[in-house]
Amino acid sequence: MIFALNLFISILGSQSIQRFWFKEKGRKILPFLILYSPICLLWLIICSSQYKVGSDYESYYEIFSYPLSYYDFYMDRGEWLFSLVLRALYAFGVHPQLYFAFFYTINFIVVISIVYYLNDKNSWIFIMLYIAFSTVFNNQLNGLRQYSAIYIISLAFISFFHHKSYLKLIVMIVVAGGIHLSSYLSLMLLLFVNKKIGEKFAYFLLVAACMFVLFGSFNFTYNIINVVLPVYSEYLTGIANVDNSISIILTKFIFIPFYLFAISLMKRGRLDAFSLYLFRIGIISYAIRIAFLGNFIFNRVGQLFTLLSILPIYILIKELYVRKKVFYFSLTTGCIIMFYLIKTIVLPDQEYLYDSIFFHQYIPANN
Repeated sequence: MIFALNLFISILGSQSIQRFWFKEKGRKILPFLILYSPICLLWLIICSSQYKVGSDYESYYEIFSYPLSYYDFYMDRGEWLFSLVLRALYAFGVHPQLYFAFFYTINFIVVISIVYYLNDKNSWIFIMLYIAFSTVFNNQLNGLRQYSAIYIISLAFISFFHHKSYLKLIVMIVVAGGIHLSSYLSLMLLLFVNKKIGEKFAYFLLVAACMFVLFGSFNFTYNIINVVLPVYSEYLTGIANVDNSISIILTKFIFIPFYLFAISLMKRGRLDAFSLYLFRIGIISYAIRIAFLGNFIFNRVGQLFTLLSILPIYILIKELYVRKKVFYFSLTTGCIIMFYLIKTIVLPDQEYLYDSIFFHQYIPANN
């Protein structure tokens, strides 16, 4: 119920903020972040007070309780920024639970920065999709490091259209890589940031991704990851190397018709340059996301593109809303919200089954 209430409060709040911002012709990012601070505070309370939500909570609580014991481990892996944050927070005597608050604060500043760079009065739609469709809001309760990197990578590629600086883009990828090594896989998107793609190629990407995940070769994907991120090879040859069942894979295909609908917008030539750019990196990200579904570890790596992959649906719903296509707008948003409510109210499980430290006795720090 908490997640469902958060969704509706966030939608209504972001609608009001976007209307006010564009009415007042706001420009600077700092006032924009301040306007969104009540929503971010709500998100922060929900996420940073989590208690054993998802399977990784206790692992992270252990790390945050004894950060110096893990400093060298993450530094040797190349995740230097995460190591430095652990040491810095330990030096200030921060309680283990507040480590979560620190990372979520950064995450939410980044996601609101993404909304700022989308620069559209209807970008409240992105907030809706971020919570109800992308799975990022809930899954970050499980994979904290990886999702912190996902936020930064997403901001890096969305903001690239405005500053056109490859140096800034690469620096942001390196920063994200300092938190989670999978970030370096996003370098493949550099091949497409300035390349136009048509609707036929977009259709081909989706079909190829679906065919690959259903009939593709494990060895082919393993060889790519082993070259780019050799640290993951130990997982791919260990007990974590588990193929996802066909039933799990097929459930991820539910929203493919929406992506096909979004591609049809390209045919009509209605999108401006920025929307076409967002669509391009979004559809490529979604294809990568689908192609990596076949294996548990591959799927974790493919999650890097989760937030970027919602961009075609964002463009689709925004166009339907602006052009007052009430039936199609209601159908798409209704389906997305309905599935989220089912996951959070009717059949809550794992990161969709909320629990908070406020519902339990105080948790003492171990350090």
